[in-house]
Amino acid sequence: MAINDQQTTGGIALEALNAQTISLLIRKNDGSELQLSLDKTLYASQPVLKSEVISDTRLQLGYLALSQFNYLSTAKAAIDQAFEKFANQRITDLVIDLRYNAGGYVETARYLANLIASSSLNDKIMYAEHFNSQLQQGKGTILKNQPYLDDSGNPVMIGNRPATLADVDFSLAGNTYKFAKEGALQTVKNIYFIVGPQTASASELLINVLKPYYPVKIVGEQTYGKPVGFFGIKIDLYTVYLSSFLIKNAVGFSDYFNGFPPDISATDDVTHDFGDQQESCFKAILNYARTGIINTGNNNSAASPVMLRRDFPGMISQQLQLKKE
Repeated sequence: MAINDQQTTGGIALEALNAQTISLLIRKNDGSELQLSLDKTLYASQPVLKSEVISDTRLQLGYLALSQFNYLSTAKAAIDQAFEKFANQRITDLVIDLRYNAGGYVETARYLANLIASSSLNDKIMYAEHFNSQLQQGKGTILKNQPYLDDSGNPVMIGNRPATLADVDFSLAGNTYKFAKEGALQTVKNIYFIVGPQTASASELLINVLKPYYPVKIVGEQTYGKPVGFFGIKIDLYTVYLSSFLIKNAVGFSDYFNGFPPDISATDDVTHDFGDQQESCFKAILNYARTGIINTGNNNSAASPVMLRRDFPGMISQQLQLKKE
């Protein structure tokens, strides 16, 4: 209702958001008002918004909401904690909530797929990155001026010289990834993804790589549609991200430029929290998992507007593989 005592109905100067501390007057759904104070500070982004297990006589279901695919080093501890809980309670149904997850690092999506999959999938194809013929034939000459760095940003050496992106293996064989089981969870039989217009890139990758091997149901609204990824090319003070590779799953599917349509349509219900059994998308999943009947679970709650992220992370290949010498 107000920011720093200025009513929002009259417009707020953006400079107010640059202050070290801002005060907010908020009106809640029940009509009551609340005064909040926010302090600007640094924080470590954590991708896990919520994780829990729902158990009853008909269901053993795990729920995980992810905001984005951070660096694996940042995301791993929180994701591992959730999957340890899922393994201990031997869930058979898994819900991954990606409705606001616009993507991120391929390595993290791959790690999550290996946590979900059972060891019976070991050495089976997960996905392949298809680079264009110019890169595969070593004709991307601009890459000779691009240093190849490790995860800490330090140059990688090949013999006595620093490696460049021209030393990367862009062949299909060198960019085909197979399942390699992570964690103790072995009992997942059914997978549900909650999605929306912001679900993109690495999130869609995770859906696509599991589809050939598991019964997958997509719930919510149509996804963004981005089966391509990139790596950064530095030019002067800028880093350019071009669509660098197309990702295909184990059966060669990659044609989801228009997004994945939902198997069960449901409206994003912003009046309930993540993992709330009365939230429309989650309610529809629980009903289907228990009865096999598709019921959207929609109610008269306000639907969320489509919000396009300005920091769209896409699908980033964090560590390209060097050619084997």
